[in-house]
Amino acid sequence: MLDTAVDAGASILNIPDTVGYTTPSEFTSLITTIRERVVRNREVVISVHCHNDLGLAVANSLAAIEAGARQIECTINGIGERAGNASLEEIVMALRVRADRLPYETRIDTTELYPASQLLSKLSASLFSQTRQSSVETHSPTKPVFISMELSTIRCAMRS
Repeated sequence: MLDTAVDAGASILNIPDTVGYTTPSEFTSLITTIRERVVRNREVVISVHCHNDLGLAVANSLAAIEAGARQIECTINGIGERAGNASLEEIVMALRVRADRLPYETRIDTTELYPASQLLSKLSASLFSQTRQSSVETHSPTKPVFISMELSTIRCAMRS
């Protein structure tokens, strides 16, 4: 299926761990196999999207980089459905601090990670507070109001 997608013109193959179940060694094997059997020497980027249900989203994302992925979908503070997604700040700092093992760079200004995290936390708290207050004031307790907020995924393109 992936080979057919590339033959049809796909330049990015996104490989998700949608339920957050895969271990880093399994993810390494999967990405390595895709790189060797599908990408080969073609101009195709392997992208990954890992969920954190077992607490392995960052570990799986880093394993994918080592296996040949060059794009990671991640979120500030790891915010995402269920247990969340791979945490942008953890991935970026792992690449920065462990450049000896992960010799890749991003164009992310690490001095902006903390302010971005704080801003997102404040916005989330404010939205939660407003939603809760609105629900209490205008709706019956048996019919709560839920607001769904989708955050854009941040793609971190790696260059080796």
